[in-house]
Amino acid sequence: MACYDEEIEHLKENLLFTDSDIRNNNDAARLQKFGSETAEESISANICPVCRQHIQDNLLDAETVNSFMSIEENIRHLKEQKKMLEFTLGSRKEERERFVREKNDLEARLQSLRRLAYALRSDLYTTVDTETSETIMFKRIEINTRVSSLSKLRDTITSQIEQLKALSGKWNEYLDQKGKLPRKDISELDVEKISLLKKYFIENLKKYHYRSLSNFNGIDISMNSSLLPTIDGFDMKFDSSASDGIRVIWAFTMALLQVSVEKQGNHPGVIIFDEPAQQSIVPEDMKSFIESALEIKGPFQIITAITLNSQELINIIEGLDASCNHKIQIEGKAFKRLGKYEEAHLLQ
Repeated sequence: MACYDEEIEHLKENLLFTDSDIRNNNDAARLQKFGSETAEESISANICPVCRQHIQDNLLDAETVNSFMSIEENIRHLKEQKKMLEFTLGSRKEERERFVREKNDLEARLQSLRRLAYALRSDLYTTVDTETSETIMFKRIEINTRVSSLSKLRDTITSQIEQLKALSGKWNEYLDQKGKLPRKDISELDVEKISLLKKYFIENLKKYHYRSLSNFNGIDISMNSSLLPTIDGFDMKFDSSASDGIRVIWAFTMALLQVSVEKQGNHPGVIIFDEPAQQSIVPEDMKSFIESALEIKGPFQIITAITLNSQELINIIEGLDASCNHKIQIEGKAFKRLGKYEEAHLLQ
């Protein structure tokens, strides 16, 4: 055991020296890199910045040595040496632990044999009564101890078996739950929602007079990608005019809300449109957009900011039923400079 202890201590010392050498070489590499980034590039090339002579970075005679390892090569060599030392140290520790276990087992067995030999010698000179024989008593105690140890082992195994049975039951439950999962990436309910989304989307496009397509049969909403609308496999925005691009946004946004209302989805229940009449949307399509929003019934809110820059829009807004919408009219500019009184009130 002493030889193992000495070898382990020696390996630990070698590891410390190797770690120190690695740190020193890393510091030297950082200094050399720093020198290469300075204005005097010759510093990193081992050239004296004053006399311009070559600087030898070792104390050995250059004529007696063919070549030297660079700093990077030294670092790689030291790291490999460290791995070897760590592996050797781990092996020696495992061997020492194995010998310690064997030693303890042998000592326990030797102690048991010594007690038995002592009992046998005592019985030879003290008594011939087998019932009170020390040897028999010793064997009984040893057997009882062994029985007790095996009983504890049996209880431990029984407990482990019960735990394994419980885990097996849980595992079967997980397998049953896994078997009930949909075979595809999406459930049947999701398929219904996507089909309904496509239906409402096309209906809304027709309401808003989408003109970039004469046939809507090629429109699809892919279940395996982004769930955005496509036409013949291509994104609809590439084949739509500027005004029709706005109509696509209207139709898809409203369709999401319609599906969520019908299927009790996770829509937040709030939609905000900022200037939906941009890109020269005709008043007739704007009217269809507002009417489609009013047709949806459910616990949601649609907020729309519109600049009334034409008489047609003014007539559409004024003709809305006041019982199903709330109109806030802002006179002049929506954002105004605060007066001195308002500024002072805010500062307070």
